[in-house]
Formats: sequence, structure tokens, C-alpha cells
Amino acid sequence: MLEKNSQIAPDALVVDEAITSRRSVRAFLPDMVDDETIRAILTVAARAPSGTNMQPWRVYVTKGEVKQRISDAILNSGIRAEKAEWDEYRYYPDQFFEP
Repeated sequence: MLEKNSQIAPDALVVDEAITSRRSVRAFLPDMVDDETIRAILTVAARAPSGTNMQPWRVYVTKGEVKQRISDAILNSGIRAEKAEWDEYRYYPDQFFEP
């Protein structure tokens, strides 16, 4: 927990806490996520900044049989990250576009 400093606004402490308590999880439970939770996550994510604020994302939410077919296709594709040859990561696109 961050030490409360009288010089820092309460809202800033919330942001500081969110940043310092961040963790990365790479193991997932098989539990279904309810539609309300998915909508809440996407509502917040829509306000998140992106590189150059281009917001170059589209979201497709799948579940059930469709999700399983996609998951199976990925797992059965034979493509593995450790075997892929990656181009150097480019932060900016070659050509800018209107979102």
C-alpha cells in the first residue's frame, strides 16, 4: 500500500495503487466470464490510451462452441511462439490512417 502523502490528490493515489499493484497472469481458469463483466472490461478498455492515440483495435467476443473452435484451431495450427521468426517490432505503422 502506498503511503498517503498530503501533497497527492486522492484520485492520484488510486492511479498509483493501480500501477504499483499491477501483475501479469499467464495461467487461466476454464471458468466462463459473464456478459456483464465483459461489457464492463470493454467499457474501461475503450478509454485506455494507445500509442499515438490511434486506438487501432477491434474486439470480437466469443464463447461456447465458437470460442472452442477458434481455440482448437490455434492449438492445432502447429505455430508456436518459440519457433516463430519475428520481425523487429515496429511501434508506428508504415502509413497512418483514419481510424
